[in-house]
Amino acid sequence: MEGASRKTFDKVLGRKLSFKAKYIDQLFSGEKTTTVRRGIVMPRYDIVYIESDGRIYGTARVKYVRYTKLSELTNEDAVKDGFNSKEELLQALREIYPDIGKDEWVTIISLDNLNRFPERARRKSHRSRTKKGKIRGRHARSSGDFLTTKLPR
Repeated sequence: MEGASRKTFDKVLGRKLSFKAKYIDQLFSGEKTTTVRRGIVMPRYDIVYIESDGRIYGTARVKYVRYTKLSELTNEDAVKDGFNSKEELLQALREIYPDIGKDEWVTIISLDNLNRFPERARRKSHRSRTKKGKIRGRHARSSGDFLTTKLPR
């Protein structure tokens, strides 16, 4: 395929759905109920972990997935994604994906049943070192907290 406008980035969505920190509160307040991702993204799981800056903030259920071209996004899509207009949404997408073309496919992922973890339960979602410098295993737990290291695959 030639040209950026014909590129699609087919990928499978794993257990984590990552967001910029500025969108976390909008997401859990219900102001943001969808997220737009570049390319054709296929969720593997119905329940995903909401992640930002390496921390897991909670879980959400993937309600539905819709595929469309960037140029076919609507004001309604923008409002569901927490923006005031389609233009604001497109500007935010171009900040994340500077070379995205208007004819590229995007995936709209709708989320519901969000469950925000208490502050004490939020942990880094990658392997971390113990005080003695040892690397914790994938399923290691510390102090009985729910999530302490990398999520199981």
